[in-house]
Amino acid sequence: MNRRWVSVLAGCAAVISLAACKYPELPQLGGPSDATGQVDGSTIDASLTDAGMIEQSCAGYCGAIATNCTGSNAMYGSQALCMATCALWPAGTMGETTGITRACHIYHAGAAASSPAIHCRHAGPGGDGQCGDNCQGFCTIVLGACGSSPYPTATDCITACNGFIQNPQYNALQTTGNTFACRLYHATAAAAQPAAHCPHTAPNSAICQ
Repeated sequence: MNRRWVSVLAGCAAVISLAACKYPELPQLGGPSDATGQVDGSTIDASLTDAGMIEQSCAGYCGAIATNCTGSNAMYGSQALCMATCALWPAGTMGETTGITRACHIYHAGAAASSPAIHCRHAGPGGDGQCGDNCQGFCTIVLGACGSSPYPTATDCITACNGFIQNPQYNALQTTGNTFACRLYHATAAAAQPAAHCPHTAPNSAICQ
């Protein structure tokens, strides 16, 4: 093997190692995809992977999801909550359609322009099985915003989250009630105002009961 390929492989190994270390307790799982361009039953629009389509920034993401996901598909209570939540995700690679990354959320925020019922929750804070599963998305936000309170570890958070009532499906209108959706809303609020909202993400939340 020549020196050029040794150098390339060494660089790749370093990148892989760094990626693997980012969320050791929250593996970035997404929905199934294949070479036909299908993700979770919806067709990927290849044009949306163009970096020029949506700015790869929190401002670009939050602008797209605010435009494309409204009413019962709204994912954030305000632009400020969207920006604060987005800041907790790693950038990722533009065009990727799975994983708890800004790039994945950007892709689905763009795809929501034509299919909001499918893509808004994928683009939203939970990920809904595409940009992470909902409990992974929830715990990534809560641990990033709140530290070790109310959940000492990622395992504690995931275990508690798996016990939350999953209906109704999440949207930003679900601010009360003993549900996962209520706690996810307050996780996004905690990203901007942790002291006020981190307690509302807990299993014994005074608001989400």
